[in-house]
Amino acid sequence: MGKLVFCLVFLAHQVASEEVIIRLSAEDYARMPPKFHLDHYEHCLHQPGGVYCTAHADVVADGPNELLDMMRGYSAYTLKHHNYTRLRYGLCMTRTCRQFYNGTAEPELQAAAEACLNNSLSRSHGLKSKVTKVNCYFEDETKHKYTVDWVDWAVAAVMFVIVALNVIGSAYDFTRDRPKPGNKFLLSFACRVNWNRLVAPPSPDPNSLALQSLNGVRFLTCLLIIFIHVPLSAFIAIENPDFIEKSYDSPGFYLLYNGTLITQSFFLMSGFLLAYKMQISTEKQPLSWKKYLKSIFLRFTRLAPLSFLSLMLTATWLRFTGYGPLWQEQTGVEVDDCRNYWYYNVLFVNNFFDVSSCNLEAWSTASDFHLHILGLTVLLLAPHATQRRVALALLYAVGVLWPAYNIITMDLDGTVIARPETSVTYGMSDNTFHYVYKRTYANIPMFVIGMTFGFLVYDLQKRNVTTQDHTKWRYLYWLLVPVLLATLLAGGVFYGDGPRASLPVRVLFASLVKPLFGLSVMLIIFGAVNKVEAVYRGVLEWRGFGPLGRLSYGVYALHMTLVRYVAGTRTTLVHYSLSHAMHDYFGMATLSVVLALLVHLAVEAPATQLVKVACATRPETRESETVVKDTKTE
Repeated sequence: MGKLVFCLVFLAHQVASEEVIIRLSAEDYARMPPKFHLDHYEHCLHQPGGVYCTAHADVVADGPNELLDMMRGYSAYTLKHHNYTRLRYGLCMTRTCRQFYNGTAEPELQAAAEACLNNSLSRSHGLKSKVTKVNCYFEDETKHKYTVDWVDWAVAAVMFVIVALNVIGSAYDFTRDRPKPGNKFLLSFACRVNWNRLVAPPSPDPNSLALQSLNGVRFLTCLLIIFIHVPLSAFIAIENPDFIEKSYDSPGFYLLYNGTLITQSFFLMSGFLLAYKMQISTEKQPLSWKKYLKSIFLRFTRLAPLSFLSLMLTATWLRFTGYGPLWQEQTGVEVDDCRNYWYYNVLFVNNFFDVSSCNLEAWSTASDFHLHILGLTVLLLAPHATQRRVALALLYAVGVLWPAYNIITMDLDGTVIARPETSVTYGMSDNTFHYVYKRTYANIPMFVIGMTFGFLVYDLQKRNVTTQDHTKWRYLYWLLVPVLLATLLAGGVFYGDGPRASLPVRVLFASLVKPLFGLSVMLIIFGAVNKVEAVYRGVLEWRGFGPLGRLSYGVYALHMTLVRYVAGTRTTLVHYSLSHAMHDYFGMATLSVVLALLVHLAVEAPATQLVKVACATRPETRESETVVKDTKTE
C-alpha cells in the first residue's frame, strides 16, 4: 500500500512538472541555477597537475521539489527557453573540486564532477545533478592533446607545395622579361597577377556590365549570413541566456532568426547565371553531351578547391591551433567528423547525410552543384522554349511538394526555427533544417526562379527592351526591399506564445515564403539590369563590390570555421548585448574577408587559371567555360 501511495505521489509531481511555464518573474528566474558556468581555465591548467573538466549534467532531486518543477516547466517551452535542467559547467577538478578528485580515468573524473556539482547545488539550491558526459583537459596536454599522424603530414606537404608555387610564381612574375609571353603555369600562381585580376575594372562587354548588380547582391548576402551566424559563438557560453529568451518577444529580432532564407539568394543567382550564360554560349554552338559533361567538370573544379582546402585543414591542423574548455564539443567534434566522414564532402553529397557536422555550411555547395547538373540537364534534354517551361514547372512542383510532404509526414516546422537549444548545435538536432532547408530538392524553387529570369533577361536584351525607359516603375520597385523585410518578419508567426501553428499553416508557409523571398530578390536584380532607378542600382553596382563579390565564395566557405574556432577557444562566459553582437560581427566579417582574400590569391585564383590554361586549347572549350565562370555565388 505504501509503495502505491508513493507511486501516485510521484506521478502527480511528474504531471505537475510537465506544466509549461511561458513567463517567470525576475525573482523566480534568479532562483534557478545558472545554465552555464566556467571556472578559470588558464589558472586551473597552469598549476602542476591541473585538470579541468567540462561537464554536462541533468538536474535532479531526491524527492518532490518545487524549484525543480518550476525549472522543468520553464524549460518545457523549448521554442524560446533554454533547458535549465541540463547544465554545462566547466570545473577545475584540482581546485574547485579537489576534495572529490581522486583519479584521471574518465569514470573517476565523471564521478568527481558529479559529486562536486551535487555538493554545490545541494548547498545553493537544494538540488542534485546527474553528470552525463565530461570533456577533460590536463595540464600536460594543453599544447599536445593530439599527436601528428600521416594525414597531417600529407596535408602539410600539400600546403607546402601551394606556398612554394606561390613564391616561385610571384618571383617569376617580378623577374621575367615583360615583352615576351610568360609561362602560364607559373603566372597562375603569381600573387601580383591574381591581385590585378581581382581588382580589374568590369569588362566593357554590355552583357557583363548589365549584370554588375550581382556582385553587390553576392557580397551583401554573405555579410548578412555572417551576421546570422556570429552570435552562435556566444550562445554556447553565455552569462545571461535570458537576453536571448527576451529577444524572441522583439519583432526586430525576427529578421535575424528568420534569416536562414537569405542563403536562398545564392541558388537564385546560380540558376539565373546558368540560364543566361548558356543562352549566350549556345548562340555559336548548341549544347551537346560533350559540352554538358565539360560544364559539369568545370563547375566541380570551380567549387572543389576552396571546399577541399577547408575540409583538409579542418580535419588536420585546425585541432592544433587552439584550446579551451569548450574546444572538444565545438571544434573537436567537427574535426572528428571531417576525419570520419570526409568522403561525403568530397563527393558533394553531405547535404543528404545528417550524421556529420564537418563544414556544416558546405551543404549549400553540395546543393549548388546538384542544381547546376539539374539545370544543365533541362537545357540539354529540353532544347525548345515550350519544353523548358514544362520541365521547369515540373521541377518547381517537386521542389514545393517534396518539402511539404516531409512537413506532413514528419510533423516539421514551416521554417527553420532558431530555438535556443538547437542553435547551440548549429541546427544538427533540427529535422526541419535537414529536410526543409538543406536537401537539394528543397532549393529547387529558387533555382527555377533564377533560371526563368535568366531566360527572360536574355530574351529582353535580344529584343533591345532593356535599353528602353523603365523609370515609371521605380515607385513599385522601391517597395521590393520592404517586401523582403516583411517576408523575413512573417516568420514571427511561429514565435507566438500560443499553440503551435497548425499543419496547414506550416505547409502553406513553407510553400510560399521561399518563392516570395526569391521573387523579390530577383526583381531587384531584374530592375537593376533594366535600369529602373538609380538608388538600389547605385548601391549594388558600386565599384568596390566587384572584387568583394569575387571573394564571396571564400567568405562564405570559411566564416563558420572562424565562428566555431572562436567558440572553442572561449574560456569565459559572455555577457551578451547588442553592442557585443556588433563588435563580434564587424570583427568576424573583417577577418573572414581578409582570410578569403589570402585564400583567393593563393588557392582559388591559381586553380581557376590552371583550369583555363588546361581548357584553352580549343575555342569551343573557352565558350563552354564561360557558362560556369562566376556562377558560384556562395
